[in-house]
Amino acid sequence: MSVANFARRCLPSIVLALLSLSCGGGSSMMNTASNTAPATPPPGSSSPGTGSGGGSSPSGGSPSSAATYVYVASSISPSAPVVGFRLDASAPSIAELAGSPFGKPTTGRGSLVVNRNFVYIAVQNDPITTTILAMRADASSGGLTEVGETTFTSFGAALVRDPSGHNLYAILSGGNIASFIINSDGTLSSAGPPLHLADGIAAAAMSPNGQTGYAISETQLSSDPRGPSSLAIVLLHRDPNSGTLSLSRQVSSDRAFQLKIDPTGKYLVAVKDDFKHFLVYRINDSTSDLTAVAGSPFMSAGNLPAPDFTRPFDFSPDGRFVYAVNTNGANERPASIWVFALDANSGTLTQIQTFDLPPGSNYFNVAVENSLMILIANANDSRITLIRRDPNTGQLSAGGNPLGGYRGLQEIGVMHF
Repeated sequence: MSVANFARRCLPSIVLALLSLSCGGGSSMMNTASNTAPATPPPGSSSPGTGSGGGSSPSGGSPSSAATYVYVASSISPSAPVVGFRLDASAPSIAELAGSPFGKPTTGRGSLVVNRNFVYIAVQNDPITTTILAMRADASSGGLTEVGETTFTSFGAALVRDPSGHNLYAILSGGNIASFIINSDGTLSSAGPPLHLADGIAAAAMSPNGQTGYAISETQLSSDPRGPSSLAIVLLHRDPNSGTLSLSRQVSSDRAFQLKIDPTGKYLVAVKDDFKHFLVYRINDSTSDLTAVAGSPFMSAGNLPAPDFTRPFDFSPDGRFVYAVNTNGANERPASIWVFALDANSGTLTQIQTFDLPPGSNYFNVAVENSLMILIANANDSRITLIRRDPNTGQLSAGGNPLGGYRGLQEIGVMHF
């Protein structure tokens, strides 16, 4: 059975939407994004001087930020595609911004990424074309203003953030990855023709070193797209000038579904295709090859009182902790967060806490900040839940009251000014 078919039985609707992006299985781009300004802007661009954001960014959740904004993709159609919020980490509290939701009404939804002071959202127009909307954030209000559109042929797209801030990548249907250059005004320019990897791409992530990335390629083993498939983790090389990607080689034959690179760039963590284990690899500094660490795979979800599955996961901003959000595949409850300590020397994961969540919610997206976790639940009554996080111990505790009354909230990005 392909990883896509397994997910259709076990994963929430947003993942299923992204799974349909590739003909052999698709994309599971549940990673949240940050907007760290690049150390060296690309040719013809300038650094906007913004701070850092949430997700798997090494500098996310800076307590010194003057303002922190949270942007979430909305699946309600037709409506404006991005809902914006202001986050007060000290309270903690979160409130919708004036003028939200932002963007012109669209009929389809896709993937959202925050990069520097820009928000990008891929909107599927029809079965043939997809458009990436580029929006600039105002530092004082958090309001978004559209600055450009980029339309291309693809049945949807899952966006992948470049930690350097120079590029934006899009996983397209048919197992292709498109590369774009982010201009100084936030608009996108094509960096060249898409890279074809396989029948489908289940996930992709770029390294903080700015030189490499990794993708999970999926190849169908029969003419039936619902049939069995093979999975592999492949190494991508990034051109230092244009940011275009090229295929280097296969670096693991393990079957994985999601993957992320820790903020230090030392380890790659993937969710095994049983959705119950973490695969942890050490990244070779010189060759970028992957070596499984001792003890891998590590259990990431339990079996009682019913089988659970790891949905989203994320690193702490300093890379010392990993957070797995687990829910039951049959009825979306119970739910819990498993907290792991990531050993910087060995790469081993040690579970240090199980934090129970209110049952009955479909938790599927998460951003980890310095002192908070932000959880998105997608249902008829979508809500945002804040959970306090001790940055020293990694432990979680109850936070502010959930902000509810929404529908169809999906991917999340965090921006700091």
